[in-house]
Amino acid sequence: MRINQAGLEIASKLLTLPTRRRRVIAPPLARDFEEKHLMSHSVRRHLSIEIDKFDHAIRDFVPGYDTMLRAVAEQAAAVRDDRLLLELGAGTGALSEAILAQGSFREAELIDIDPEMLERAHNRLARYGD
Repeated sequence: MRINQAGLEIASKLLTLPTRRRRVIAPPLARDFEEKHLMSHSVRRHLSIEIDKFDHAIRDFVPGYDTMLRAVAEQAAAVRDDRLLLELGAGTGALSEAILAQGSFREAELIDIDPEMLERAHNRLARYGD
């Protein structure tokens, strides 16, 4: 595995971010990449699907998706020590939702490069508070 300097800087920025109950943010990498390359990643463009249809479509793309969500949530629930849940590449927040529903994490931070996906995640997780 290679880690370049930019990756180390981004990781250090992420590790020093203040925590809150739940926070959905676009990482510095996304902003820096967009500024430098005048482009951003978009699931809508990349997969040619509407964000509102992503949660249904992912189940066609990934067989056993719901089983995977449940299995990961059950494993995370076993931690039961109130740690911060950090989901990288959070998409619409389905995995965080499954984990938070188990009640083993008090805080969650979701990071994704696609702002539309993060907006969807923010809406999905609103019942867990700010």
